[in-house]
Amino acid sequence: MQELYEDKYLDIKLDNNKLIYTIYNIDDLPTKEELIIIQDKLDTFLNTILESKKKFYQIFIFNEVNIIGLCNFTDRLDMMRSFFEKHHVLFQSQLYCTILVLDSILIRTTMEVIFKISPPTKPIHFTKKREKIQKFVDMYK
Repeated sequence: MQELYEDKYLDIKLDNNKLIYTIYNIDDLPTKEELIIIQDKLDTFLNTILESKKKFYQIFIFNEVNIIGLCNFTDRLDMMRSFFEKHHVLFQSQLYCTILVLDSILIRTTMEVIFKISPPTKPIHFTKKREKIQKFVDMYK
């Protein structure tokens, strides 16, 4: 497993062709300046993936997520949205799917409503348990 980024907010690792983001506490988010540093590191990695033409999975593991934290999270959505739009070609051509690991039914339902309003271009799967990640990965082999 290759460590791409780690701090008190976020851990980003590459495990074979799985890009894994572990968000530790959504109540305590990085500043905009810290997000720029994270984005720069991810830019380098994603550009390498694009050049290599390898397909990959994107996995988000949310720890300690609650509805108040989700409200804080929305403050950074514009920056995150623009980052993902910047890499749209990569996600369109080389992303198998995105897997979201979270245990809050309320947050999951909220996210599902958002995805119905603005549908993702690649499949998104929800699970409560990390052990289920491989089940979704196996769907695309």
